[in-house]
Amino acid sequence: MNRNVVFVVLFVFVLSGISTDAPDTKVAINFERPDYVLSETEMPIYELITPPVNATYTESMAYSLFNIRDTLAEEKDGIFFVNSGNKSFEIDAKDGSMWYGNYDLLWNIELGNDIPTPAICNRSAYDWLITKGILPENTKFASIGSTNATAYIINDDRAISKILQYNINYKFHIGDYPIAGEAAQITVMIGEGGERVGFDWKWREPKSEPYTKAALIEYDSILEVNGISPSDVINHRLVYTTDGDDGVSFTSNHDDHSLGFTQLRLGDGDLDTIVFDACSPLAWENDVGDTVFERWAPSLQGVHQICSFATGSHNAYERGTKFAAYMTGFGIVPGMTIVNAWFRATLETEPSDILAAVFYGSKSTNPLNPQLDDPINDHAYGFGYVCSDPIPGSFGYYVYITSSC
Repeated sequence: MNRNVVFVVLFVFVLSGISTDAPDTKVAINFERPDYVLSETEMPIYELITPPVNATYTESMAYSLFNIRDTLAEEKDGIFFVNSGNKSFEIDAKDGSMWYGNYDLLWNIELGNDIPTPAICNRSAYDWLITKGILPENTKFASIGSTNATAYIINDDRAISKILQYNINYKFHIGDYPIAGEAAQITVMIGEGGERVGFDWKWREPKSEPYTKAALIEYDSILEVNGISPSDVINHRLVYTTDGDDGVSFTSNHDDHSLGFTQLRLGDGDLDTIVFDACSPLAWENDVGDTVFERWAPSLQGVHQICSFATGSHNAYERGTKFAAYMTGFGIVPGMTIVNAWFRATLETEPSDILAAVFYGSKSTNPLNPQLDDPINDHAYGFGYVCSDPIPGSFGYYVYITSSC
């Protein structure tokens, strides 16, 4: 990880406990500031420009980018929508971020039979962004992600897989400084026949001059103050984890905080869907080589789907709200399927190197071309179709889908 980013994070952590306000005379607070050495390097802090967003602007962009015409924009909670059939284009007025999804094609498990190569998708996305004038100068190509579906055939003890789409991801820099996190990235999703099936654009231009500057802490002084030998430091990203690929853990007053996959039997009552917003419960393999099918298959006792992550993840306070909003459709558009709502909520709240995942049992004779009565078609109650319970013995496949955020 870029050392400057570590400096900034640590500096924020340190200074967040220091108040410049006059102290409350009724409360005594003692705070001993660590004796860190400040670097001569300073991190610039920029003020961001919020573009004006209204219905006319949204309609214009919907037509310009995706040829959605003759449809009036609607507004709900500061988000402007233009919808045409199963196509939806949105702009958030608070930051100008844009979203487009063709829900006939996006994350569609039936497709993936005619997808161009990653190189062709990459070139197509770049040419389109340049032609439309929506690739800012300070963007850099980040990665190519994908959505992958794997079905495990229980009776044959074998798996079949396919790629549903590619995600072409861009990141941002200001000078030599990377802009980390999910607040500044561009993703173009390309699927069947090379069509653009989804688009996620998050960026606000900064003002030309920094608003202020912040001093950074010298790396060596952090080690010295905390009594850490440089020889004890290994290369880690700044991550947190309270779980892993063998289960999840909870904040609790009980003496046992962990719940392993071997202890779980999900859906033998009324539970239909469970979300583990945690690091790596649905990783492809655990540390001893047990696959996601071996670990999680016994837990499926009628639950329709498990939503989680196949990699580490971050704490995003908006994710649950977004997930619920997309399942219910904001009261303006039809609610998305639970799987699609999870993939969109995670895509908008995680950087592109994170993998969201779902796992379920399928009663379809071909889960990669599923029947209606299949968990992939599930909606929240009251907002669309809900499948029957996939209880053990009623299904012949386990399905595992991962999608780049």
